[in-house]
Amino acid sequence: KFWLIENTSDKDSYLAHQTTSAGYVTCDVPVSQQLRAVVGGRLESATLVNDTFDPFSRIRTSHAELDNTDFLPAVNLTYSATQSSNVRAAYSRTVSRPDLRELSDFFLQDVVTRVKEVGNPDLKRAMIHNVDLRFESYLSTQEIFAVSAFYKRFDNAIERSMLAGADAVIKPVNAKEARLSGAEIEARFGLNRVSKRL
Repeated sequence: KFWLIENTSDKDSYLAHQTTSAGYVTCDVPVSQQLRAVVGGRLESATLVNDTFDPFSRIRTSHAELDNTDFLPAVNLTYSATQSSNVRAAYSRTVSRPDLRELSDFFLQDVVTRVKEVGNPDLKRAMIHNVDLRFESYLSTQEIFAVSAFYKRFDNAIERSMLAGADAVIKPVNAKEARLSGAEIEARFGLNRVSKRL
């Protein structure tokens, strides 16, 4: 004999949609002979809606809705230190929205790790402040050496959190803030510096 057990819950289905409208303006301003500024802004309106419901009765069990209008400025300054090298500084603001799946509170089991995941209807979108600084030197038309540093601050960063309990369950939550910083070195050289035959 064998048994068939129905494990469908009242949160196993969801309907979701997302609408994004945006426009931007940018301006390239030569401040001086050596300094150039590119200034702009993007106005973005986004709506995310997610309704979780019982697949049989069609009764809604949870509702999540994000409706945000954000102004996202950007400033990029380029200073020509010499004819072949630049110093760049930039600031911009961007957003990171939760996936539609992350807004639904139904359980899903990862097929590889067997860990359960559940969404969070209370998630907010994250606002990201980006600062970049870069020095670049063009050794030839095809060669470059550059050093960059970056810093990011996240407000309401979306993080994966482990819920306490007998079974491991992962749930996305909003952290108050998060920070990320780093540096990069980029170098591209032609092999003709080793031999003109290369």
